[in-house]
Amino acid sequence: MITTTNATTLRTAATAAVLLSASLLALPATAHASTQLALDKGCMNCHGNPIRQHVPNFEQLASHAAKYRDQPGADQKLADKLRAHELFGNVTGHETLTPESALALARWIIGGTK
Repeated sequence: MITTTNATTLRTAATAAVLLSASLLALPATAHASTQLALDKGCMNCHGNPIRQHVPNFEQLASHAAKYRDQPGADQKLADKLRAHELFGNVTGHETLTPESALALARWIIGGTK
């Protein structure tokens, strides 16, 4: 016999399972969304394969940014630097990114571009 307490526990467990499944399914979508964002914003023109001379590819960028993975706020700092024209010498593609796009790309790069 299922009591009210057991039914509540079952409902809570089922809800948690659904939320966990949804979050796990969202992980690859986030990476895909950032890859798509990099394509849409033209990032692959310089950082894709083949890359332009003296420009790091995304694997190199991710390797360099790995040290920031566990640092709170590092993604926002990288996003702000990405949009700042002083850091990269007036790269129009960087400067025209919205704050949201820059943050999404920064998180993707810090996360290993996967």
